[in-house]
Order: sequence, then C-alpha cells, then structure tokens
Amino acid sequence: SLFHEAVKNKQFADAYGPWIEVYNNCPNANKSIYTDGIKIVEALFQATSDTKEKERLAKLAVEMQDKRIRFFGNDPKYPKAYILGEKGLAYLDFFGETKLAEARECLRQSVEGMAAGSKILVLVKLVDASYALYKQDPNGKAEQFISDYELASTYLGEQASNTNNKNAVIAGKQKDYVDNIIKENKGKGASV
Repeated sequence: SLFHEAVKNKQFADAYGPWIEVYNNCPNANKSIYTDGIKIVEALFQATSDTKEKERLAKLAVEMQDKRIRFFGNDPKYPKAYILGEKGLAYLDFFGETKLAEARECLRQSVEGMAAGSKILVLVKLVDASYALYKQDPNGKAEQFISDYELASTYLGEQASNTNNKNAVIAGKQKDYVDNIIKENKGKGASV
C-alpha cells in the first residue's frame, strides 16, 4: 500500500523503494505490482539522464512484463496475450528503434490472441513497428508489413463499427491513420 499511495500522488521516486521490495520478494501478491510498477519505472526513466540507469530501467520494464505473465498470465480480463501487448509497448517506449523486431513480435502475438479485444494502441503500434522494419528492409519485410497492417486494420474496423464500444470513434480515427500509411506507400510506388 505504501508504493500504491505514492504512485497515486505521483511521488515515483518515493514509491520505488517499497515497490522494488514487493516486486522482488512477493511478485504474485497483486497485479498492481505491475500496473503501478510500469508507471514508476517510466517516471524514473524519464527523470534520469544517466545512460546506465536508463538501460537498467529499460530492462526492468520488459522483465516486469515477463514476470507478470508468469504470475498473472491466466487472468481472464488481462491474459498473457494482453500482457504481451504491454511488453511490446515497453520495448518501443524504452528501447525505441533498437528493439523493433522484438516489439513487433510481442505486439503481433498480442493481437493474434486478443483479436478485436486488442488495445487500440497495440493495434496501431503493431503497424508502426512493422512499417519501421519495412522501411529498413523493403524487400524482406513487405509481406510481414502487409500482413500486420491487414490484421490491425481489420480489428480497428471492427472496433470502430461496434456501437457498444465507447472507443469506437478513436478506433475509426486510428484505422484511418494505419490505412493512410498503406495509401502513402502505394502512392510512392512502393512494393506494398
């Protein structure tokens, strides 16, 4: 409860000590270890300019998702597939372009597992990561990019047309965004 209150008050440096103690010694106590933990690690990552500390926190952010899968991967609301999406996002947030392939793989597995229940951000970032990989290797990654785009676009379309989805408008806008990536590349004579 100490670190949870500190996170609520955005006192992330104060939250770190109690949080890391619980994370290391009672990793299966509560899901908030992971949901609050990523907020703590992200805030500390943004606050430091020390390269070694940034590397340590980046590794911790990804490791945290693996640990969450281990202890809470059977959660019916946030199963392993959902957590893989969080891991993919962590790769992108903390490692940027240096871990694109790892991020894309996690995001793809997440979308395959969550289908139309995928987080909108995970769907969009799958296309973004795949597109970045395609730009690095247009001949080798074109099919992968098209496949990832089609998968994400389909589920964004389903979310956008679901009248019960409170985020339908956002899903529609994000579908337009990913559709434009494809349209722009076809317009440039790309092989997609």
